[in-house]
Amino acid sequence: MVFQIFLNTLIALLWQFLQAEFNFSTFLIGYLIGIIMLFTMRRFFNGRFYLERVWSVIRLIMMFLGDVVTSSITMSKVILSNEIDITPGIFKYRTVLESDWEVMLLTSLISLTPGTTCIEVDEDSHTFYIHCIDLTDPEEERSKIRNGFERHIVEVFRK
Repeated sequence: MVFQIFLNTLIALLWQFLQAEFNFSTFLIGYLIGIIMLFTMRRFFNGRFYLERVWSVIRLIMMFLGDVVTSSITMSKVILSNEIDITPGIFKYRTVLESDWEVMLLTSLISLTPGTTCIEVDEDSHTFYIHCIDLTDPEEERSKIRNGFERHIVEVFRK
């Protein structure tokens, strides 16, 4: 991935030298030409095309921000309501993530989402203990994490 970015930047700089114009628009046009060239030659590179990973990171960030907004609204409703109708609880979640970076990112995303926090991580078995402020169905919460954060983290780091 780093090699592809370096090569794309090199193509953009070469384009600037060939055009004899050293401004941002010429660099941007050269960078877009480099993207097209690298995309057509992507089968010669190890790993996947670097913009696929960038797109995966953008999707992870957008999904996280959407979760933060909906969780913040839900938590605001709980805080501002007259009746407290919540069932707090702790559930166990076993992850398929392998590297420390993946586990750390998942832990951070869970803890940064309002209403949930990661209490403990068992490093040997990659098991999380997660506190949820309104835990009506633990299996639903596991499914949300597995099909949401965890799936996107795997897309960013592994594919």
